Amino acid sequence: AARGSVGYAVLLESAPPSAEAVATIEYVSAGVMLRRLARDPSLAGVTHLVVDEVHERSARVDLLLAKLRAATLRARPSLRLLLMSATLDAAAWARYFDAPPSALLALPPAGRHRVRELFL
Repeated sequence: AARGSVGYAVLLESAPPSAEAVATIEYVSAGVMLRRLARDPSLAGVTHLVVDEVHERSARVDLLLAKLRAATLRARPSLRLLLMSATLDAAAWARYFDAPPSALLALPPAGRHRVRELFL
């Protein structure tokens, strides 16, 4: 049976996925992904890239998304990019990446939870 493997890489620590695995997932920080892009702008071997918390707008995430837009996604249209955020303006990001409206996926309002403020 085919086996998968999960790994991670952050600033000073990593545990890469198993080299023998058929399917792998590797969680990396934006900084690690920027260094990987510097070594390999085409991200060979990567089929899907998930960037979480894009609404937090850090310099690293902004630079990562700009580099992906400028070179990587144009060179590799088969690379799938998933941007995640609780407050994402999906239509604005789709325009930024020249994505068709069919590329958007949004949760229905019923999927959100109401927040109740309490003042002590």
